[in-house]
Amino acid sequence: MRGFKRQASAHFADPYIEKLETDSWLYLFDYVSRLLGKGKIVVLYEFSYAVKTDPRILSDLQRAWDRNMSKRGVMLIISGSLLVLMREEVLSSGSPPLYGRRTRDILLEELRPWHALDFFKDR
Repeated sequence: MRGFKRQASAHFADPYIEKLETDSWLYLFDYVSRLLGKGKIVVLYEFSYAVKTDPRILSDLQRAWDRNMSKRGVMLIISGSLLVLMREEVLSSGSPPLYGRRTRDILLEELRPWHALDFFKDR
């Protein structure tokens, strides 16, 4: 949570975010979502580690999404390298809080060094 506060505080040039004394992801997500303009993109990188550390983040993110983010046209990108946790806890069908709220999920394969050459076909 400290890392998220630090990044959000720097991005929005709002020192209050980093100093916010809360252990609630919901309050933090709600506050940040109010600062977002229409059509902004929020990337939660390595989200699986946040879930592993504090499982409440899932239901808090779901409530913040339903209350604010989705109404503001925010695009939320969640990434995580703990594949089992991402599939079972975050994206699986059934009971997880984010079920039914995703537009798409993508399993990215490993990028091998020789694949980078495809980006530079005209060299």
